[in-house]
Amino acid sequence: MLLENSVPNPYVPPGPVPPQPTTEQELLFEHENRIRALEGQRPISVGDFMTDGARISIRENQALAIGLIGQAVVLGIYMVNLEARVSTLEIRGSPHLEKIDARLTVLEATTAENKARLEKVTDVMTRRLNINP
Repeated sequence: MLLENSVPNPYVPPGPVPPQPTTEQELLFEHENRIRALEGQRPISVGDFMTDGARISIRENQALAIGLIGQAVVLGIYMVNLEARVSTLEIRGSPHLEKIDARLTVLEATTAENKARLEKVTDVMTRRLNINP
């Protein structure tokens, strides 16, 4: 609806711009067609490369894709198993952990004794040299 004495806006926005391939995509397209020529296959068009590139790549590398999916599944199973082991260890405890805790307690006591001895030697030596720390 136009108001009185108003002029319609002559600006009409342009239509959508078709996507332009990047330099990397152009290089990959040329590289793909060179490989296809060496393998004796027909070249693909830019449109096929842009839309079907992923499908073609997966179809040609199906064994690799299946292997990667298999590795992901095995990794997931390993992580679940590892989590179950850690949970069990935290709940039940371990006799090895008790031995390690006992050793750490002994080492901490020995370290404290050695620190006290070093401080005593330092005090005696500084008194003999008449140095006040």
